[in-house]
Amino acid sequence: MTALFVVVLQFTEGGPATLGEWAVEDTARRTHRRWVGLYGGQAVAIQLVEETVRARRVLREWTPQDEFVAERASRA
Repeated sequence: MTALFVVVLQFTEGGPATLGEWAVEDTARRTHRRWVGLYGGQAVAIQLVEETVRARRVLREWTPQDEFVAERASRA
């Protein structure tokens, strides 16, 4: 199953979003870290999301109050 990694930046809750999409997870993670550094003091939310045909899962989410990091499912 092929995943798409999306980084979403929102300055206002429920407002418009800027996003980028990558097939390579490492590229999306670097972009997420860079956007937190650039916009973290202003943004309401910056998310790193893994999307597949079957599901959408938030891997990391930064808000001015806290950062959420999802645990990776073990791949046995």
